[in-house]
Amino acid sequence: AFLQIVGVTYFVFSMREFKQWIKTQHKWLTALIFVALLSFVSKNIAQLFSSVPYFETLAFSQKPIILAYLHLSLIGFLSFLIFFLFSALSWIRLTVVAKSGYFLFTTGFFTTELILLLSGLSIYHNHDILLFGSFSMLIGLILLLSNKSHQQYLLKQ
Repeated sequence: AFLQIVGVTYFVFSMREFKQWIKTQHKWLTALIFVALLSFVSKNIAQLFSSVPYFETLAFSQKPIILAYLHLSLIGFLSFLIFFLFSALSWIRLTVVAKSGYFLFTTGFFTTELILLLSGLSIYHNHDILLFGSFSMLIGLILLLSNKSHQQYLLKQ
């Protein structure tokens, strides 16, 4: 786990050209890649903590902690990375509808992630808020998919 942190640190610091390119892009693209990278770094930090016996016991005895980790890895990193790529390739146009979709999806992601983490730590749990976050992600995804660009069909030909 420690070597993963070293690798992630090297990866983040080696992205100089990408950092220069992303500064020239739309702020929504910057936000999407930031959330994706934040999720990736957080996932690796969580893996590092899980190598400590106390946190290992806590993580594997609480299902919400495991769900929060998977949620962070799959939805946090992969979904936001895919959204970034689709927007950068203009497969999703950055219109008001897409921005609303991104906002709802991001709000839902952070809401559910927070509730899962707090629930796993036995601090707070509320099914209604978890449902609200999940529903926000669903509506956000529907808005994004309804706003796709027709350029993707031109690429196939």
